[in-house]
Amino acid sequence: MLDTALLASIAQRMMSGNTVDVNGKPMPARRTSRHQLRTLAFTPQSPHSPCSPDFSS
Repeated sequence: MLDTALLASIAQRMMSGNTVDVNGKPMPARRTSRHQLRTLAFTPQSPHSPCSPDFSS
């Protein structure tokens, strides 16, 4: 299931700057060829996924 609050936060940060921190990593927000939209490539990970590291301990 998608975390809509997280995606909304990322979308707001995309519109206000050229980079967005996703999981502590700066990701470039680029404009499309027509310069009307912005894009950001990232892979969302579930906190319950066995592939995502757990740094809480």
